[in-house]
Amino acid sequence: EKMDPPRRAPGAAPSAEKQELLEAVKHGRMEPANPGEDGRARWRFTHRGVVFITDNTKTREIMSWRIEDTGEEIERALLEEHSDAETGTHVVLVVDDSGSMRTTDVHGYTNRKMAVYDCLVKDFLRTQLQRLEGRGGEESSVLVTLIRMNRDATVVFEREPLHARLEATLLAQM
Repeated sequence: EKMDPPRRAPGAAPSAEKQELLEAVKHGRMEPANPGEDGRARWRFTHRGVVFITDNTKTREIMSWRIEDTGEEIERALLEEHSDAETGTHVVLVVDDSGSMRTTDVHGYTNRKMAVYDCLVKDFLRTQLQRLEGRGGEESSVLVTLIRMNRDATVVFEREPLHARLEATLLAQM
């Protein structure tokens, strides 16, 4: 039997997670996120190393994740440290492929697996490709590996250059 989480008493302080979201909305960097499958707007807030995706009201968290640094800051630091060496970034994506990913609890998606791969395409791949376009279409030094985790790990592709053709490969995993 599924139980709803306890509601906080009137006048009680918001939970730590809700407080983080409130601070991100108030003080963080806000930018439009990809809309949900229903077409409604979503917002991305970045604050104190956490990225929040919210609904169009900016009050309901859809998902969040912690980041250490932006790719540009890492790339700049590597270039400064190894100015005479060829540098790059290797992004390793590890995606849960267990039976629970067929659960139908992500609004706007048939199941969790579809939501994950759609977000990887929209929020990771397309964002990185847009950055490259903004730099005059320079070649990417980013390599990408995709690993599916079930009982065993399966390497879907390894050390592929960041390129638009990865979109079809990622979407084929749905």
